[in-house]
Amino acid sequence: MALVMDVARFKYPSFWASVNTLWESLKPIDQETGRSRGYFILSRMDATSSLSLLKLELDQTLWPSTSSTLKQMRPTAPGGSDDMTATIQHSLTVLGYPSKRSPALLFRNFSADSAAEISERDEAQVERDLGELCNDVRQHPLHARVATALRKARSAAALDPKRFDVDAVLGTVMMLSLPLAVSPLGAHAAYLSLYHHRSPSKRLRDEIGRLRHQLASLEAHSTSSCPTCNHSVCCTR
Repeated sequence: MALVMDVARFKYPSFWASVNTLWESLKPIDQETGRSRGYFILSRMDATSSLSLLKLELDQTLWPSTSSTLKQMRPTAPGGSDDMTATIQHSLTVLGYPSKRSPALLFRNFSADSAAEISERDEAQVERDLGELCNDVRQHPLHARVATALRKARSAAALDPKRFDVDAVLGTVMMLSLPLAVSPLGAHAAYLSLYHHRSPSKRLRDEIGRLRHQLASLEAHSTSSCPTCNHSVCCTR
């Protein structure tokens, strides 16, 4: 049994319901979205964890095709350094780097996304935290590879230093966050050493850990069906 506590308690008092009944209530398709109601899990943030400065912006319906494309790019016999750089370049292209479209990974806009959180923090401190995070990413050994890949993807005339730096930082974090089962470089020994490199920055480790968890969950739901309703990604909707 589960205790259901509606937010509109003045209209809907709390009540007990069986887990099976609750599960069935999640399955009907909403006419507005074309998706089942689904659920999400909330938990208290670890007091030692830093506030997330990045957010993942992906259309869940497009992830299966993106994941499939990345997996098909995996070479049967990984080559050397140039091969790894080329694969990183192609992976970033699939993920939206460089592109005029919104990338999959963005710096959080605290003024728009987190009014309650930012009210408890000094805006100048958030800017300093972002600066420190970017510096931490630039010091990661994979950053140089990503920067080289992005440089090869653009003509010298098209390189806007500020935009290039943002793409290199976000592209590095995105590559580090891809599940190894999805990454085209998941079997490349040289890449694995970079992927598993333990950054001295706890902030960067926290960001990568959160993003890896999100993408791994997305991948797991996109490649399996709900045992109850046999509906793909039912539980993420």
